[in-house]
Amino acid sequence: MLFVDNLLKKEFDGYLDRDERLLWVGRPKLGIRFQFIDIFLIPFSAIWFGFAVFWVTMASQASILFSLFGIPFVFVGFYMLIGRFFVDKRKRDNTVYGITAKRILIKSGKSNVRVQSFPITDQLQ
Repeated sequence: MLFVDNLLKKEFDGYLDRDERLLWVGRPKLGIRFQFIDIFLIPFSAIWFGFAVFWVTMASQASILFSLFGIPFVFVGFYMLIGRFFVDKRKRDNTVYGITAKRILIKSGKSNVRVQSFPITDQLQ
């Protein structure tokens, strides 16, 4: 028998058909998560961010225009180095999975809720 957590089950109230009931509900792993690709992305992001900060600092001595040109690169570097982990964490914190006999449901988002439904069929397509 599959496990249904009553607190998570309430996440799908209003999204189930009348003859449907949840067999299983769950969440992705919570918290900040590192993946194998981060072995390469973290050093690259650190170099990008460091160079962008260096550029803005040095360019501010020469011309404000050059300094302004580098600011978007600083923001991109900060996102790649640190921000993407928190964006990923927030997405997973607001995601719930559900399985019924008819379909698989994925509910994501907090203020802008999105529910995806994937039918379960007996045939491989």
